[in-house]
Amino acid sequence: MFSTEYETKRVSSRSLSTSKSQKRFKVMELFVFVGVILLVSFLVYKGVTGRIGNEAVLKNSSVSSVVEPNILASEKQATLMLADGSSYTGDVVKGVPHGKGKMKWADGTTYVGDFIDGKMTGTGTYQWKTGQRYTGQVVDGKPHGEGTLYREDGSTYSGQWINGEMM
Repeated sequence: MFSTEYETKRVSSRSLSTSKSQKRFKVMELFVFVGVILLVSFLVYKGVTGRIGNEAVLKNSSVSSVVEPNILASEKQATLMLADGSSYTGDVVKGVPHGKGKMKWADGTTYVGDFIDGKMTGTGTYQWKTGQRYTGQVVDGKPHGEGTLYREDGSTYSGQWINGEMM
């Protein structure tokens, strides 16, 4: 009877030892998994800097929901695909639209013109899928200054705009 108890205890301690090792291994797997998730999240949040072959990689884009940057022929040109289905193609500086470019929204509206520090500012043209179009000066994405609105019914308004409103 004594030897049976001893064998039982010995088997139990091996089982416990194996069980503890398995738990440690699972905990280590969990830490590795969480570490990888945190690293990927950090890289997506901060942006990745560097070169892959001859292609530049965008860093810290001001467009907060960039899904996929595609670099075009030069490092100053980029196509940014946004999560809402809209896209930007044109000049970029440090991953931010700056210079000439085209913004296209998922609903079909487009803006072609100047961008400064990620904002539609300068001279440009809005085109809505209804056929209505605005051409002129733009500040922070709104008609501001001299511009012309071409309505879908054929009528036009040319004149001063202030903060998106006809004057």
